[in-house]
Amino acid sequence: MRRKRGQAAMEFLMTYGWAILAAAVVIAALAAFGVFSPGKFVSARCTVTAPFECREHAASVATGITMTLYNGIQDESRTITAITISGCGSLTSQTIVVAPNDVQTVTVPCVPALDLNKKFKGDLSISFRIPNGAVDQTSSGTIIASVTA
Repeated sequence: MRRKRGQAAMEFLMTYGWAILAAAVVIAALAAFGVFSPGKFVSARCTVTAPFECREHAASVATGITMTLYNGIQDESRTITAITISGCGSLTSQTIVVAPNDVQTVTVPCVPALDLNKKFKGDLSISFRIPNGAVDQTSSGTIIASVTA
């Protein structure tokens, strides 16, 4: 009698052991294929606070982050003095004037270079001045893009 109880307990444990092993293999396979990586499901976007609007954007290994900025203020131009993107770099060597209701395309080089076929996410900071302004103002936001060649 005792042997049969031991055998039943062992069969019970072996059945559960195989089931747990199968579940572990399935979870490992799903993780290997990236099912549990939420970054793959985040769509590309670029958001910036007023007075600018990010109309288009792209991330490239060769050039860095390229974006088209729109000046939504109808009566004054804005002079961009610096653009900084976390995880990428900054653009401070040139002054960019964005006329009222106009767009300018700017490229921020990334050092080190971005990883091909990965998602890039960075915080964006744009320093600008209004006409006759002595102090820089800041517009901030985020940028998420798939990196291409």
